[in-house]
Amino acid sequence: MTSEQEWKKWFESQRADFPDEGFSRNVARRLPQRKSMLPQAVMLLCVFAGFALTFAIQGVMPIIEHLYALVSAVSQLQIPSAASVATYLGGVAILGLTGFAVATTE
Repeated sequence: MTSEQEWKKWFESQRADFPDEGFSRNVARRLPQRKSMLPQAVMLLCVFAGFALTFAIQGVMPIIEHLYALVSAVSQLQIPSAASVATYLGGVAILGLTGFAVATTE
């Protein structure tokens, strides 16, 4: 018998079931329900407004140039510039944090 099988057998022998008499169902029913998607919509609107202002003030070309430099350096097996890496990681971080915030906003 392997160690994993022994542990599984031991946990099965120590298992204790307690009747909850509908407690779990009652707790789930009393949890607040999300009634509106307004917080997510406001957050996405603010993010898109921020992107639009950034592109309007800075323009798209510096960002495209940095990303092109990153791809070019990696494709030629060279070390990319710090600005290119920072631009890429900043974009990934913004997208990730925005997605997380939208998913968890109540």
